[in-house]
Amino acid sequence: MSYRLALLTSIPVVRRGTESMTLDLWARDLQAQVEAVTELVLLAPVMGAWPQAEVSLQPLPEGIRVVDPAQLSDRDLQALLERCDVVQVPGNFGWRASAPARRLMRAARRAGKAAIVGISSDRARTELMNAARAGLLRRWRAWARSVSIRVSQRYLAARAGGVFLVGEGLRRLIGSGQRRVLVGTASWIRQSDIAPARPEPPSDHHWRLCAAARLERMKGIHQAIEVLAPLAARLPGVPFELDIAGVGPEEAALRAQAAATPIDVPIRFVGALPYPDEFFAFLRQVDVVLLTNLNDEQPRLIFDAISQGCLPVCPDSLPYRSLGLPPELLYRRGDVDSLAHCLTALLNSADRPALRRRLVEVAQGATIEAMHRVRRDWVRDQVLER
Repeated sequence: MSYRLALLTSIPVVRRGTESMTLDLWARDLQAQVEAVTELVLLAPVMGAWPQAEVSLQPLPEGIRVVDPAQLSDRDLQALLERCDVVQVPGNFGWRASAPARRLMRAARRAGKAAIVGISSDRARTELMNAARAGLLRRWRAWARSVSIRVSQRYLAARAGGVFLVGEGLRRLIGSGQRRVLVGTASWIRQSDIAPARPEPPSDHHWRLCAAARLERMKGIHQAIEVLAPLAARLPGVPFELDIAGVGPEEAALRAQAAATPIDVPIRFVGALPYPDEFFAFLRQVDVVLLTNLNDEQPRLIFDAISQGCLPVCPDSLPYRSLGLPPELLYRRGDVDSLAHCLTALLNSADRPALRRRLVEVAQGATIEAMHRVRRDWVRDQVLER
């Protein structure tokens, strides 16, 4: 038994004639969601063109009905919910931006429908991290936004039938009042994406490192550049290079940092790559992926990297430890010397074949299909059977 889901999102749907498009990553996620439920109604802004340039769009999966909630009267919204079993709202936004979520949850309560809240990142803490080096006014605004996000999260969580979180590091966000909590993983890989373990490279291999993320301070990409000098000192004569994939507000500062790096190591900025085909093709050319985020989120990148045969090096924070990753791949979060030590040990290790096999085992249990099956079963067994 499954259920009919009304899913609220702030990610737009672009209408081009008879075709509906959305972000490539979101389209992939929606495909797995529509396969897991009986029916999916997507409550999303509908636009004629995407509001930002340089994004990769994909067709919306078949079988999804799209409704713009801003165009719904309260009566129409109530009628729509009569044909659904569960409503799902995002919990990552501040009070003003969460107004559609509050409206939907009020309507769900009037209709006697279950409501769940999804929280995928600690955006409040991210606001503070990204503004930490800015002027007083920007720091104050970041603090105000973080408080607004916290208040909104607690409000929605307290009124929901359940809350699902992406990664163990986010459990602290919702307090102790909510008893129906699912802690899941963030993964966008399918079983068919998982490549066999790679053969080991030759002893004179030119190592290719990469960092991939939105270029904001919280993602810690500056550490991927900082680590190059101590890594070169620890591995004299070993050639390596760094690719940085992504765009964001820190790009100019990161390019300046790369230009000032005191060693002769190639550093390339490759921009945002369409997901999954171009991004996976890029990862297949990479040896080691550096995950450097400073927050308690669990990025999908960890499973993207494993699926394409890369060796990931990750912070030792709770979200990564809880995935069952080999401890040899963990370093102290925010500590560049620890990251350099971890990389040095990895590139010198004779145990890389065993590490690769263990990583494949981890990824096989953490596909996008499995992520949504677990969530579906939790909603069915814990939320709807309340």
